[in-house]
Amino acid sequence: QIYPNPSSNYVTVFSGSYVPQQVRIYDITGKLIMNEEIILEKQIDISQLRPGIYIAQIKGETAKIIKY
Repeated sequence: QIYPNPSSNYVTVFSGSYVPQQVRIYDITGKLIMNEEIILEKQIDISQLRPGIYIAQIKGETAKIIKY
């Protein structure tokens, strides 16, 4: 779960697991932009990203992040 979405500064990623997970954020071309380790929940700073659509992957699932 990723919220708030869309966002301009931060998104919170909730994994639902106390086991460390990798969150990978890709731009629309598939280039890896960020790689963060989370345990249960983490706030990720996206303020330095350009406005657009990004793809987040965690535990084999994908979600769209909209940065404005």
